[in-house]
Amino acid sequence: MVQTGRQVLDQRDVPPWGLGKVSVVIPAFNEEAAIGHDLETVFAAMDEAALDYEVQVVDDGSGDSTAEVVRRYPRARLIR
Repeated sequence: MVQTGRQVLDQRDVPPWGLGKVSVVIPAFNEEAAIGHDLETVFAAMDEAALDYEVQVVDDGSGDSTAEVVRRYPRARLIR
């Protein structure tokens, strides 16, 4: 059995190479008011799931402070 957060998987549900890494990609354009909350929510959910993961925020030229907010979260990778 393999436990991921609250979920327990039968070994038959896990591929032989393991569960691997999950990439969470968040597109963002002028999201300074929401992106911090979004990141906190994603981190909480993924930490609870106990999976190996990365979070990438793709900012396509926002005119606000979206990038600055994302930079406050060292676990998120900002792509511009």
